[in-house]
Amino acid sequence: MRLFLLLPFLFLLAACSPDGADAPADGAEGGAEMSTTDDGAVTEPTLDGAEAEPKVAADGAVVTFIGITPGDRMCYVKVRDEAGDEFEDAASFEVCETPGLEGQPMRITRTMENVVAESCEGNLECGESESVSLITAVEPAE
Repeated sequence: MRLFLLLPFLFLLAACSPDGADAPADGAEGGAEMSTTDDGAVTEPTLDGAEAEPKVAADGAVVTFIGITPGDRMCYVKVRDEAGDEFEDAASFEVCETPGLEGQPMRITRTMENVVAESCEGNLECGESESVSLITAVEPAE
């Protein structure tokens, strides 16, 4: 009789993982993991498990450029918005060549531009292109 009363308790103990084996490896709650796109943008899963779009600065936004990295297809920039959030964004090569860009609050202009397709894997001669939203102009913020 006592064994019968202890069985549900034993099943409960067996289902628990005292060593945390079922816990996410990175310590995140719920097992959701962040990932990085090929362009270097960090994405976070949505509640339904789908990847969220990477954050980008809106056309007309004021941002401070804190990092600039030229790439094969476009220029990759790290910016800080007025709320203090830092994130990766994409800009034209001309914008990244602007003297004194880093550390200054700038109002940005975005346009859709054709760049070498990601499928070209850095081969500038592959002949494929895709349209992406880039920061194409900056002016000092007032």
